[in-house]
Amino acid sequence: MSPDLAPDLGQGLMSMPLILGEGTLVDALGRVVESARAKFPALGHSGIESGAEDTAQVAEQLRPLVSLLLYLCAENAEIGEGNRRPAVPVPKPTTPGPRLFPPDAPADWEVGLR
Repeated sequence: MSPDLAPDLGQGLMSMPLILGEGTLVDALGRVVESARAKFPALGHSGIESGAEDTAQVAEQLRPLVSLLLYLCAENAEIGEGNRRPAVPVPKPTTPGPRLFPPDAPADWEVGLR
């Protein structure tokens, strides 16, 4: 399974898959393009252009987001004031079965202040 980033580019969320492996962020995006190119004929599409310049531009835009994501995933990431951290949601029991509920309001977390 490949991770997807979903940045809000001002026109709503846009899913951006990454196929991780050896190499750079450009290489990960290149693997996505190659995977799509291989699957297009089976879906009845003629194909996609190579778009090497586009891949490099997208990688340049995603680079700070990937860096931030890796920082937040780090064991020693500075999140909040140190007295509490974001919690993993826990399913609540309901009649049809366990269910996750969204929070009542978004939480703001200050990160990397020091």
